Amino acid sequence: MQVELKAFDDPTIGDSDNDGSLYFDGSYCAEVGYYNPNTVARSEYKLIVDVSNNELERIKFLQGWIDDSHFEPVEFDSDGFAELVDERGHHYNIQIVGEPESCFDYTPPLV
Repeated sequence: MQVELKAFDDPTIGDSDNDGSLYFDGSYCAEVGYYNPNTVARSEYKLIVDVSNNELERIKFLQGWIDDSHFEPVEFDSDGFAELVDERGHHYNIQIVGEPESCFDYTPPLV
């Protein structure tokens, strides 16, 4: 399953290694495409992901998370993209798009 996600285009996000390739370490805002082949359910989310040494540790949903105890190690490419299949067979496409504070649009009400 491939969900079309916009390309990562912010060179200020991530760090460069010796050959100039980007790698990721920390928390980021990501577009997450989800597919459950058992129910054929598809969803897209904008969520916070935690990354350590370029490997996905956790996808934080609004009411819970999925962490690396539920999927094999997966690395991000230099464009901030990763794919995984969890232990239940659910598919995820993850595209880093920015810093965590840019993940949720919130405008406080006028007082």
